[in-house]
Amino acid sequence: MLFFVLALGCEAHPQAPSICLDMCHAAEGLYGQCLEDWGLGWPDAGHESGESFVDSCHTWTWELQIMEEEEVRAGQAVGGRTEDFCQERLQTLAASQATCMAYTDQEWGHLL
Repeated sequence: MLFFVLALGCEAHPQAPSICLDMCHAAEGLYGQCLEDWGLGWPDAGHESGESFVDSCHTWTWELQIMEEEEVRAGQAVGGRTEDFCQERLQTLAASQATCMAYTDQEWGHLL
């Protein structure tokens, strides 16, 4: 019975929009190339690997989605901000002319 209750609790949480995972992969690709250009590796950036970076990024966007949905329920915001946020960043990070500054200029701790 406890498993059923826990499973229901997990399903109640929102998931980050899929565009956010795309954004995280684009960030990993660009940042990984920058680290390589700078003679650094993922451990120098605080991650075990590019995959752990993507996991961390996706967790962050999931948290943004949870906060957004709480604000929407409280009547303090409208929905869609997390998806728009990830879409904008994806366009910047995946652009063919994106440089390391496209990554480093982002405010990664910035909440919507």
